[in-house]
Amino acid sequence: MDIRGLFRTLWAGKLWIIGMGLAFALIALAYTFFARQEWSATAITDRPTVNMLGGYYSQQQFLRNLDARSNMASADQPSVMDEAYKEFVMQLASWDTRREFWLQTDYYKQRMVGNSKADAALLDEMINNIQFIPGDFTRAVNDSVKLIAETAPDANNLLRQYVAFASQRAASHLNDELKG
Repeated sequence: MDIRGLFRTLWAGKLWIIGMGLAFALIALAYTFFARQEWSATAITDRPTVNMLGGYYSQQQFLRNLDARSNMASADQPSVMDEAYKEFVMQLASWDTRREFWLQTDYYKQRMVGNSKADAALLDEMINNIQFIPGDFTRAVNDSVKLIAETAPDANNLLRQYVAFASQRAASHLNDELKG
């Protein structure tokens, strides 16, 4: 087939080509109207510094020094910062923390419909919309947490609230351990 024959064939079928193009464009347009938008925000976490731990670091070091003097502590204990970060990560990745966070937010309360099954399914979906991604020490990749919401500002604000919520739970758990 030569070029001239190709163009004649295409010209003869121009209505089919234009029609198929319009059909796919209309399908794409319809999809944009009915597809649910999802926005995500991601936070990268890192180990705390001594200044971030404040009084907890001082109290923990004091207790460790007492243990060291009485030879009850092993020499290869993880640092106070590592213990605090481990507790924070445990709270951040915890299903219970995610559940408690959503139950106390206005974002969840506004979307409740009053049907217990539908609300439970919504809560389950929201819990799954918070994902903890563990880092890789060998590749120098830090831990991160991702939250999916309906709008970009909601995703950003809810992620900040969730990190603060998990941090508060970790801090209260660590302080409870200090109290005995």
